[in-house]
Amino acid sequence: FKKLTIKLPQQVLNEFRDNFADAREKALNSLKRLNDEKTYLLEMKKIYGAEVPSIPDICLEQFAAICDQVVDRFRTVAVISETTIAAKTKAADRTLRGQAPATTSKQSFKDCLVLESCYETLTAARAMNFDASAFFLSSNVGEYFQNDSSPKRGELPEPGELPTLGGSQKSVKLRRLHSQLIDEFSALGLEAARNFGELRGKPSIRDL
Repeated sequence: FKKLTIKLPQQVLNEFRDNFADAREKALNSLKRLNDEKTYLLEMKKIYGAEVPSIPDICLEQFAAICDQVVDRFRTVAVISETTIAAKTKAADRTLRGQAPATTSKQSFKDCLVLESCYETLTAARAMNFDASAFFLSSNVGEYFQNDSSPKRGELPEPGELPTLGGSQKSVKLRRLHSQLIDEFSALGLEAARNFGELRGKPSIRDL
């Protein structure tokens, strides 16, 4: 029997708590604007005598309820790893050195703390002979990934390369795991993904 365990550093939960309400409100406002734009376009079609299809509005209340359900599910199933003094110390050192996900111009202590907490948890698990696949998920592509040269159409990404949308017919833009993180991830048998959709394409996840 195989299962997927979601491990959340305490820092992620803190940021989740601090930012969820604003993110939820922004999403609802965006959907409301989409509904307004749809109504405007249909009214314009009416003015010019075109046949107007019946397209219902996106139900904001239903969307909000789904958001709340997803959040509640994550909080229920996730295993929280408490922030340790060791993780804070390593995160501070990483920040001062400008080591990814920090840079010399952006002191991303919170991102570094998340990463070091994940390293700490996985290191302890590997020491106890945990040999299953492990994945680091983050949509912060600017901190954990970097642009790579665009291959010709049809070329496959190298290991660690993640295709992004928006490529032209001649090329596809790629996001590769940050070069400063490749050795660290490799040493722990840790892979990277930017979202759950990307994660679902991993062979070890498809086999669950």
